[in-house]
Amino acid sequence: MTEMPESDRFRPLTVEPRDGYRIWLRYADGVQEEVEPSHLVGRGVFAAWRAPAFFAGVHIAAGDGIAWSEKLDLCPDALYLQITGKSPEDIWPALREREEGPDATSCTEGTVASMTEVSRFHGIVIRIHAENHDSAHVHARYGEAEAAIGIRRFELLHGWLPPTALGLVVEWMARHQDELLAAWERAQWDETSAKIAPLD
Repeated sequence: MTEMPESDRFRPLTVEPRDGYRIWLRYADGVQEEVEPSHLVGRGVFAAWRAPAFFAGVHIAAGDGIAWSEKLDLCPDALYLQITGKSPEDIWPALREREEGPDATSCTEGTVASMTEVSRFHGIVIRIHAENHDSAHVHARYGEAEAAIGIRRFELLHGWLPPTALGLVVEWMARHQDELLAAWERAQWDETSAKIAPLD
C-alpha cells in the first residue's frame, strides 16, 4: 500500500456545523474532534457567526481553510494542533530542522532586537521582523508562548499560542490586514513600521 504523502496527512476532509458555535472536523490521518471557537463570536469579522444560517455554511475552501466566506476562515493547522495538543515541530519535523540548521532563516529568539513592535493588546505583543524575506508574517507573544502567523492567510507558521490568544490575534489581523502587509513591506527596507491600533 502506498504511504500517504506527509503533506496530505493533516488535511481536513470533513467539517460540519454543530449547535453552540461548535464545528466537527475530520482530518486525513483519522483525527476527528469537535472544537468550540465560541470565544470569537461577536468579535470583529466573527460577528457574522451570530446569524445561524451563516455559521451553518462552514466549508473547506480552496487551500484547505475552514471557511465561511472569502474573508472569514480559521486555520486548519491551528485547529489540528489544538485538537491533538501537539506542537508544530511534532507534526512537521522540517520546522525543527529549519530552525536548528546552519542556514536557518526563520525568526528566532536571538533576533528579537531586529523586530519592530507594531501593536500590543490583552497581554499580547505583536512584532514584525526586519530583513526577513520569507512570506509576510507577524510574531505574536503571549507570556512565554510565541507563534509566527502568516498575514495573507492567517496560517500558523511555527510556534504556539493558547487558543484564546490565537483567536484574538487572528481577529486583529483580519481587521488590519492591509496595514500589516504595508508594515511588512516597509520593515524589509528600513526596519521601521508604524504602530497599528490595538484590539479593543
